[in-house]
Amino acid sequence: MKKNRIKRKLADSGIIFIENEFSALLFGETENWEEKINAGCLAAKITAKPVANYILCRNGENPEAPVIPSCSDDETDGIEYDVAVIGGGVVGAAVLRELSKWNLKAVLLEKECDLAFHASGRNDGMIHPGFAAKPGSKKAYYNVRGNEMYTQLTKDLKVPFVRKGSMILLANPLYRLAVPYMLRRAQKNGVPGCRYLSKKELYREEPNLACRAAGAFLMPTSGQLSPQKLVCALAENAVQNGAAVRLQTAAVDFRFEKNRITQIVTNRGVIKVRAVVNAAGGWADWVAARAGDPLFTLHFRKGEDLILDKKSSAFIRRIYAMPRLSQVKSKSKGGGLVPTVEGNTLVGPTAHEVCSRDDYSTARGDVLELEKHIRLNEKLSDRQIITYFAGIRACSYDEDFIVEPSKRVDNLFHLAAIQSPGLASAPALAEEAVDWVVKLLSREEPVSPNPSFNPVREDKRYDYDLMSEEEKDAFLKENPLYGKIVCRCEQVSEGEIRDVLRSPVPPTTLDGIRHRARAMTGRCHGGFCTPKIVRIMIDERKLKSADIVKKNRFSPLFFGETKEEQ
Repeated sequence: MKKNRIKRKLADSGIIFIENEFSALLFGETENWEEKINAGCLAAKITAKPVANYILCRNGENPEAPVIPSCSDDETDGIEYDVAVIGGGVVGAAVLRELSKWNLKAVLLEKECDLAFHASGRNDGMIHPGFAAKPGSKKAYYNVRGNEMYTQLTKDLKVPFVRKGSMILLANPLYRLAVPYMLRRAQKNGVPGCRYLSKKELYREEPNLACRAAGAFLMPTSGQLSPQKLVCALAENAVQNGAAVRLQTAAVDFRFEKNRITQIVTNRGVIKVRAVVNAAGGWADWVAARAGDPLFTLHFRKGEDLILDKKSSAFIRRIYAMPRLSQVKSKSKGGGLVPTVEGNTLVGPTAHEVCSRDDYSTARGDVLELEKHIRLNEKLSDRQIITYFAGIRACSYDEDFIVEPSKRVDNLFHLAAIQSPGLASAPALAEEAVDWVVKLLSREEPVSPNPSFNPVREDKRYDYDLMSEEEKDAFLKENPLYGKIVCRCEQVSEGEIRDVLRSPVPPTTLDGIRHRARAMTGRCHGGFCTPKIVRIMIDERKLKSADIVKKNRFSPLFFGETKEEQ
């Protein structure tokens, strides 16, 4: 009955709803983007198939085509790979590392000039426990499995990781009635260790709480890390084990034999492949359509975050938020306060639908909205804000992950709509995709493990932080550039920056150095250290000043030399 009612509602709005063997399709016109999204969400309620929403907006709010980086070389032309992973975010990088455990020639194709350029580098770095995901959903399964994997994974990759634990603050005594249901949900999803904290226990944990909470629901497996460092570490370890990363290399078309992709046409030449993993983030639906499988379309949810300076770390121990009852069925967790591994505090995110895949502009209204979270802690204030940023989450219409082999293309696997908790789920998603790849390619010839696979990535700074004072003294004698501080705010040395520039996947931009070494992320935003870092880049990469860019080729720092460089 409900299904017929929704169909009639769509029809009355002039929307055509069609189900085929693989998808539910929507056609027609709406006045604006919001109406289009609402139609897609309605369709998802009456079908178990992915929704492909081809409704056009009369006001012109429609997703844009990708900007393909222009390159004059053809360095990938004619190269043969067993597997190509499309997308250089956390999922793509995790898949590449997982592939490097096998005797397979694998490559990651990323259209931008660096890894983690979009959603993976624009989130709060929280490793969610798996509580918020709907029981029985793909999100719930991969989140809990991925969360478990991070203890060993971050140890191997030498990525700082702390299980700070997260709390849902209970606004008043009435909310305590929900605790048994919350415990039951955690049990269904397999989230360990969850428990109720009394008001007394809560304020012992967080003495600086300004709100009058009646207690809290604690999820101790929640963790925190730097998402940019994680993505780079995954890719570096994959390259150390024989995989390849191709930056500024966009998959623009595909060539087929029967129902198999045999070649990927890129802006830098044509490569030959035996299997393809689509982990293209906000562009996964575009890639799927170009690859002959228009199974789904995505919609986009922007979130904005504030970053507080490191002084804030003294006043908060755990991740926490105080959601309203009205958010129970919300598509977003509502945001909160997130202490980071580096010592800052993140505030947010917000959540609202946008039509752009990569519009990272921020608005004063959203920043003001986030101040409600700051007020949860009496020691935090808006005076501690040092910057703010936005990210885009690519969502399916049923709000779940799309994790499956293509039903139309025999050697294509989709990892799409990986919104939050995508970061937490990435290792488990990679396991799933690579298991499929190995089984697929084993039909042609046996695929054996890589006997020389080494899960441990080298990182001098990580090792240095764990040294005793005597060991540090000896290390600095052998590596004197580690004693030469370049970034004062974050205490980043010249040695660290040079090591980053010599890494298996070196940065080509200032932002790339910032993501890997945290230089230029302090309160001065690089005002002190940027000139020194530019000099180091020029020296290490044998560049001219005019070659240095902040983010990509559209953000040069210099337009030319006024005199010959010394």
